[in-house]
Amino acid sequence: EVLLDEELKAICLYVELEQQRFNNKFEFDFEIEEGLEDSGIRIPSMLIQPFLENAVKHGISHLEGKGCLRLSVKKNGTDLIIEIEDNGVGRKAAAEWNALHQQDHHSMGSMLTEKRVEILNATLHAGIRLEVKDLISAGGKPSGTLVRMVFPALAGD
Repeated sequence: EVLLDEELKAICLYVELEQQRFNNKFEFDFEIEEGLEDSGIRIPSMLIQPFLENAVKHGISHLEGKGCLRLSVKKNGTDLIIEIEDNGVGRKAAAEWNALHQQDHHSMGSMLTEKRVEILNATLHAGIRLEVKDLISAGGKPSGTLVRMVFPALAGD
């Protein structure tokens, strides 16, 4: 486990590097509820970054226009809620692009992270909930992805 504020600092540095790597192809909106940055909350390390990486690499990088990536950290009662949202091409289009252009590459980051959450829940009874949702525009087209992680009983009251 790592302190939430230390993990978030590392993540922000990672996103800055990705913005440079992709020539500022996307904006990054980081929202943290007041007081959480100095809360002493501890979370399992490296659960957030793989989802940010997927959002940039598989969703936003394939957009024709500018992308938006949002990371939000808040509490709801005693739960800590972390959301990652992008306006990328969506998981289905990204998978189709990868199948055409990267036949020898198999992205494993999200799958391994999901498996890690399962192991944490089974061995430590962590109760972490993970939801990955495809976003759809009003016109019925894919408009990105939302990842929500809920860490129970971490945020305190």
